[in-house]
Amino acid sequence: NEKKTIHLNTLADLSRRQFTANDIVLWELRVLEALSWKVNPPTHVSFVSHLLQFMPSLHSSVRRDLFELSRYLCELCLCDSHFIDYR
Repeated sequence: NEKKTIHLNTLADLSRRQFTANDIVLWELRVLEALSWKVNPPTHVSFVSHLLQFMPSLHSSVRRDLFELSRYLCELCLCDSHFIDYR
């Protein structure tokens, strides 16, 4: 259950190089400063929704099924203490 980091170059590649890694850092800082750093982490449902947007060619019924299955699996993980990070 290791955490993985998304590298800035990966984000730049996802933008089809419309933005550089430096652009991403600068705009992220601007947004965070505008919000006075008052942000919450995304929920699992929000994350899955955004992830599915990177798959525009999916049929709507497949997208819905993937969303529901992902949501269900995330909720199952909450029932197992192995997947919960205690600090």
